Amino acid sequence: MSFQEQVATFSRAEAVVGPHGSAFANLIFAPSDCIVVDILPSHWALVGGGFTANLTNLFGHRYGYMLAESSPVKGGHKISLDPEVVVNRLRSFMSN
Repeated sequence: MSFQEQVATFSRAEAVVGPHGSAFANLIFAPSDCIVVDILPSHWALVGGGFTANLTNLFGHRYGYMLAESSPVKGGHKISLDPEVVVNRLRSFMSN
């Protein structure tokens, strides 16, 4: 996507769900009531989503995170999470 397309997409978002990472910097373009579900690897359980939590708080988003099972692989970690669990978590945010 071009930069303009990214801005346009995020500016219309009702919810953003994804793995923790630099792509969440685009949340600065999301509306203040946007729901953000940050997927963190389980080995970060005690760390939390610090940067994203702070960013979403600054811009008035509704932030939550969930832990995905992680396992070490060459060069990093692999995460896995049941998509139904993600959908249910998003639904619970949307109903509150």
